[in-house]
Amino acid sequence: MNAGRPPQNHTSTPPPPARQGLGDLTASTLAAFIDHILARLSLFQLEAKEVRGELLFKLFVILTAFLFFALAYLTLLTGAIGMLTIHFDWSWPKVVLITGGIHLFVAFLLLIIAKKRLSQTAFRDSLKEIEKDRQWLEDRQRRH
Repeated sequence: MNAGRPPQNHTSTPPPPARQGLGDLTASTLAAFIDHILARLSLFQLEAKEVRGELLFKLFVILTAFLFFALAYLTLLTGAIGMLTIHFDWSWPKVVLITGGIHLFVAFLLLIIAKKRLSQTAFRDSLKEIEKDRQWLEDRQRRH
């Protein structure tokens, strides 16, 4: 029945696992790297979807509020200029220049505030993960 085969002994130890060659190691490393990149891209896509929906809603609300604010503001400004010209007996160009200067000053203050608030980073989770990966690679390179 078992012509040419040596008798099998079931009590013997299994053969040692075959050593992986350079090609196998490279392929497994490349596969792990690709899996890592795909996981990062999935996280980025998820965060982008969350941010997109939130930003569209905020944009709609802000633009609508701005429209109503601008109409109310122009009405109030026109009334204030008329009232100041009558009350102080100033010419309307003088009142318009004064109010324009005040508006310019307030605009600069608001830009400074906006610059401080907009310096917060978007995609914090992705950036934290990338920073962890960078630190891990730097530590690994130092050890080798």
